[in-house]
Amino acid sequence: MTRKAATVLVSLILTWPVMFRVSHAQQLVVIRGGTLIDGNGGPPVPNATVLIEKDRIKEIRTTPLDPVPANATVIEAAGKFLIPGLHDSHVHYKDWMPPLYINHGVTTMHDIGNNPTEWILAQREMFQKEKIVGPRLYAALLNLWGKRQESDLSNLPNMVIFETAQDARKWAQKAVDLKADYIKVHEGFTGEMLLAVSQVAKANGLAVVGHVAPNLDAFQAAEMGQNHFEHSTGVGRAIAKDPAENEKLEKELNQALRGRARDTYEPLAVDFYSVDPAKEDKLIPVLLQKNIYLEADWVTPSRNITPRKKDWAFQDMLLLMGPEMGFIPKDARYRWLDYSPWESYPEELKAKLTRGLENWKKFIVKFSAAGGKVVVGTAAPNPIPGISVHRDMQLMVDAGMPPMKALQAATKNIAEMTRKTADLGTLEAGKYADLLILDGNPLEDISNTQKIAQVMKGGKIMDRRYSSNFRNPLPTTEVTDDVSHNSPTPTITEIDPPVALEGDPEKVIQIKGRRFMIGTAAYLNRVSVKTVFKSPGVLEVTVPRELLLQSGTFPVQVVNPEPLPPLENAGISNKLMFLVKFR
Repeated sequence: MTRKAATVLVSLILTWPVMFRVSHAQQLVVIRGGTLIDGNGGPPVPNATVLIEKDRIKEIRTTPLDPVPANATVIEAAGKFLIPGLHDSHVHYKDWMPPLYINHGVTTMHDIGNNPTEWILAQREMFQKEKIVGPRLYAALLNLWGKRQESDLSNLPNMVIFETAQDARKWAQKAVDLKADYIKVHEGFTGEMLLAVSQVAKANGLAVVGHVAPNLDAFQAAEMGQNHFEHSTGVGRAIAKDPAENEKLEKELNQALRGRARDTYEPLAVDFYSVDPAKEDKLIPVLLQKNIYLEADWVTPSRNITPRKKDWAFQDMLLLMGPEMGFIPKDARYRWLDYSPWESYPEELKAKLTRGLENWKKFIVKFSAAGGKVVVGTAAPNPIPGISVHRDMQLMVDAGMPPMKALQAATKNIAEMTRKTADLGTLEAGKYADLLILDGNPLEDISNTQKIAQVMKGGKIMDRRYSSNFRNPLPTTEVTDDVSHNSPTPTITEIDPPVALEGDPEKVIQIKGRRFMIGTAAYLNRVSVKTVFKSPGVLEVTVPRELLLQSGTFPVQVVNPEPLPPLENAGISNKLMFLVKFR
């Protein structure tokens, strides 16, 4: 055997268990002695016995199972607490996410957009066939956008753009035919388009999830049949006391974000800056009557203002610094550890955004207290997958929601919203045996959801260990211009003017391109030169006299600032050449 072949074989042997380590289902499993919190909202059941056959719960008893079947595997849970497996209702799924979710007890994830349709179908099937350790995966498959807006940021691989209600109906049916788990809507919808999509969804037993289009509000979206409001979109517009104040704040935030990383999610709070309590009282009964589910994705917008910021930042550092976390892309790790955009804002802007976020939280608590259904959704990977589900529940409790309602927001409510209650959401006979065994009572302290002793999915105890060798057996097929959140790789397209004369005094030139930031530095022949940020596409650069003393052709590059220790080859542009001619 050649050295190369031997190396490949060893690599496969080392990697195979990490990629495909799924324990075989026991025919019978008995979990006994623990306190059962089934997720339905009733009191905990002490000393419960859960009998599991294959992948489903067969029976839940309040009396001991006697005798225990001879072929059963017994898990002793005395002093521990059993809760349903957690869900994340808002995931932008990436191929490296499964270990982070399963480690934190998230046994179901919902991908609601941005992935190539064939690939996400293959991923869903891969999890169904248990080819990899990970949560259940449900997906929207298509991302329906309606009329294209100038503000739309990108072309998503599963984006569908149309302009009529007839086409909206056609594409909604296409999602059904592809076996979507729900239908995702986004920007550019008219009321007629949304109604057409909702009619198709209702006829096929599916929910309509996603953004409320900017030209609609919560009243209109609810009336047209949308079931779920991602980011609580549409609500702020429906309850605004002075919409002009909210628009003014949005402009202030956009100005502050010029030249900085934009995926900070503070804009989510802008619509709640100016609210009218009377309009809230008018909206809530409508949302209840229409059975609307509101997403409270507070982890990212709250990360800078929660009193837990220091503890969570330290927790993130400990989680991400280990060598076993090498399967996570570096740009994602940098994004999660970067607090620089918020810290650069004027204090007045911080205060306004904080007020908007607090108003949003108050509304959600008020809505929940009235009987409204709230769902946990993190928009991962904007925050860290997995742990952010626990943090969203914590923020709900911090805002005033009872722990049981926060727990239901990550379990029962999501199963209801996505029409999966026959299988998921609560611990009941006939449903999948997806559950967590905890070392603490989450109804006394919601942070106890993080004290996980074991994770079970489909009657199997999951391997929660991390490994840098983790590889998804079906890596993403998408080729994107994916750049680091903290240090996006800039591109130079033009130098204007591109020529100077030997012996010239200092020369002011413009470097044009993409993804420039405040703090971007230009280099001529590897020498740093004075650089002024003009816009994300323009830098003004002063070439000093000493660099013009000799003729030649010299490389020009720009480097973006990094808030953390530098990544190899991150944040550095391509090269263009600057010419100094003979005089």
